[in-house]
Amino acid sequence: DDAFVDDVVEGLANGAHDVNNQRCTGDTSVPCTSAPGGLAGCGGPLGTCEWFAGPPQPATIQIAGTCLISHYEGAISGTFDQATGAIAGNGTMVTRAYAGPIDGGCPKCVNDLFPNDGAAGGTCVLGTRNGLACDANGRSPEPANGVTSLDCPPNPGSIIATTTLNLSSGNTGLTKTVSLTSPNCNGAPGKKCLCASCSGNSDIACESDAECALAGAGTCTNIAGEPRKPNSCVDDTGTPGDGTVCVASGGGEGVCPEGPVATHCAIETWRSCLADDDCPATNDQCISQNRECFAGYDGNLGDSVSAIGAAAPARNGAAATTVGTLACQPPSGSSLYNTVHGFPGPVRWELDGVSENDGGPACPARLSFLPTSKGPAFDLGWQGFLHDQRQIGGAKVTVATTCTGSHPSCSCTYAGPIANPNAP
Repeated sequence: DDAFVDDVVEGLANGAHDVNNQRCTGDTSVPCTSAPGGLAGCGGPLGTCEWFAGPPQPATIQIAGTCLISHYEGAISGTFDQATGAIAGNGTMVTRAYAGPIDGGCPKCVNDLFPNDGAAGGTCVLGTRNGLACDANGRSPEPANGVTSLDCPPNPGSIIATTTLNLSSGNTGLTKTVSLTSPNCNGAPGKKCLCASCSGNSDIACESDAECALAGAGTCTNIAGEPRKPNSCVDDTGTPGDGTVCVASGGGEGVCPEGPVATHCAIETWRSCLADDDCPATNDQCISQNRECFAGYDGNLGDSVSAIGAAAPARNGAAATTVGTLACQPPSGSSLYNTVHGFPGPVRWELDGVSENDGGPACPARLSFLPTSKGPAFDLGWQGFLHDQRQIGGAKVTVATTCTGSHPSCSCTYAGPIANPNAP
């Protein structure tokens, strides 16, 4: 609730501007207008013009800092039911991971009082535009991570991984279930894993041989990446058959009750520690915590991973909602990145926010979703190190709708992304 109020107050203070998320892939500080895939305004070393999925996102753990920058590959599409607020869709996202400092994995944009207003009132710290002007996009809930901006991209030489995700998203809940056609876990004999990659192309994530066959890429048996397991939990053989490898800890999350154990700061969870003095944030302390996992996913038939959603009908065109996303992440070219995260493996987002449509007395022509909660939102990979990562606000996405019926019960399909309506 506090994070939501903070975002609303910040939005009112700066005129409720949206991030201008149409940028060049080779330099995200360069705006363009030819997405998706256009060369106008980009081209050459500037790459193509694409729709970016909000500000750069720090994803830091105890041994390394990482900066994630994501854009949509081509179109996203789906359905929207105005009467219930239900949203469902699919799309493809490309994420580039860059090595960065442990205290904030991304370059920062400092001293900009009015984010997303189109005026470069701040200054980039680190990255390719260190010392140059920037327009802030969003503030991290982790104080050390500061404010990030597409105007302040990381050094391209620090890239450690590029991955492509086929996303399924919705606010009514999603589930992936282990079946007989699921790939074998090459790191856990006798177990089944939800995700692997295709034998003919390790960049293609898969859940069965059928997906690889459709892509002409062999079978779902590639051994690239970290030898895959359902989780990194320790199973105490002194209590055989106890069934407590990964147990639910509430809210769809899971924990390894028999270990391994990680020691880290309670507030800045990415910072390793031995004592409270190692945790500099106000009121922070050093704690020990069992490794996290996807609840109910131990590699047995019928096990599943779910993303929780929440849909509600709009009032005056807006509704609080939770959008869940599930995907299989393929391995990257970085063995360290694969080992630390647990890739190939499942990834999950659960983003609280506001959906808004412009229907008024008619069916809507536009639908948007703005994540507002800055609480734990990302669970990346089966190792459990990068679970409960926090989301920087401002990752608004807008799509165009085509509807049948009449207000307030329009049944719509959508396609996009399109320009955020309040972007400078």
